[in-house]
Amino acid sequence: MDPNLSQHFLIDPAVVDFLVGQIPKKSSVLEIGAGSGTITEKLAQKTAKVTAVEIDKRFSPDLSAVKNRHKNIEIIFGNVLDLDFSADKNLWLTGNIPFHIVEPLLLKTALSPLAGAVFLAGVNLAAEINARIENPHFGKLTILVNTFFRAEILKRVRRESFSPVPKTDVVVVKLTPRKRREFLVDPVLFVFRELFLSAKHSPQIKNALREIIIRSEKRRNKKVLTKNAARTEVENLNLPAGVLAKSFEQLNNDELCLLFGAVKMVS
Repeated sequence: MDPNLSQHFLIDPAVVDFLVGQIPKKSSVLEIGAGSGTITEKLAQKTAKVTAVEIDKRFSPDLSAVKNRHKNIEIIFGNVLDLDFSADKNLWLTGNIPFHIVEPLLLKTALSPLAGAVFLAGVNLAAEINARIENPHFGKLTILVNTFFRAEILKRVRRESFSPVPKTDVVVVKLTPRKRREFLVDPVLFVFRELFLSAKHSPQIKNALREIIIRSEKRRNKKVLTKNAARTEVENLNLPAGVLAKSFEQLNNDELCLLFGAVKMVS
């Protein structure tokens, strides 16, 4: 096992059962960081299909043995961020997710028709998910998770439940995708969903907000807002020029707090 991959494998059977127990029967499951297949085997016994992703090919013999016992397992050696899993609307995401891929992975899943996610992550993630705007943990991950999902911290897991033992305890996180109607009735959710969606095009915040305000007004009130009127609403947010001139991807945590606070105040 490569220490550079930040892999800490779950070895506590009770926690394995708890984790697998959160996933509905007959689901399709994408497991991240399958390792030797401890969780994989339990998933295969309960669900319709398991796609086990592992980046370290040294686990090939272990995973092949598990697959030989369960025909509903597919094994993929590679980086989960390179996969396209947008076609399966009944897909559940699970596994022991390294902290450094949580944000890009959740952004990827937020834009896919995911059924849900239940996974293990460090306690720092729980702090970020639950952080309020005045909390130093508040940042892009906080906004990302709470924009696209309803988040629950189901259980705290002692670090001794893993091998090798991580530096901190771990939590079991459950994410339930928000319904489409939630974005229609909640202006803050709508604005930040659109900002995340627009990020790949890298428009300046002032231009992105102007177009989002126009779309929001049309969706909520069936009203066509002119660009000048939308521009005025952006100006009324009283955001610093430096923030408005950046793209969403360029904003640091302090600037994200300013943006979030301004949008929430006028919504």
